[in-house]
Amino acid sequence: MVRGELPAFIECYRIDDISGAIRLVDEFKLKAVFMGCAEGYLVAGEISKRGIPVIVGPMGIGPKRTETENVEISNAARLHKAGVKIALQSETQYGLAALEELPLVAALAVRGGLGEEEALKAITINAAEIIGAGDKLGSLEPGKLADLVIFSGHPLDYRTRVKKVIMGT
Repeated sequence: MVRGELPAFIECYRIDDISGAIRLVDEFKLKAVFMGCAEGYLVAGEISKRGIPVIVGPMGIGPKRTETENVEISNAARLHKAGVKIALQSETQYGLAALEELPLVAALAVRGGLGEEEALKAITINAAEIIGAGDKLGSLEPGKLADLVIFSGHPLDYRTRVKKVIMGT
């Protein structure tokens, strides 16, 4: 990480955590990805200036925690508007949400001002690029691995259900 060969995934939620993470990035010239960033909207310009992508979450689903009490539904949209590459996450790592709720997280980001196309990118190609797998995953292109999901309606509508998954296409 210190040589810049691997990104440092830094979990930071509140403004003080994020500011500390920015200082680490600056001091050690780290290639970083911020995870969480519930108050990222407060320093979106500073994050963007450094080219740090953010895996945004949580969006307010599940119980509130100290780290997320000031989260704004507009967080993802404000980060994106500042030029930050974003991906969206559900809270599966904490056992608070199911992976199937990822489209709901994207729909909430849209409700907060993120465009629909950008929200879909934030759960597909942006996520793949942030983790360094954009050449293999995240979009339907020749030579890439993909699972094709067929929905009963718009993928960001809470009433939509998965009708079929074609794996490994």
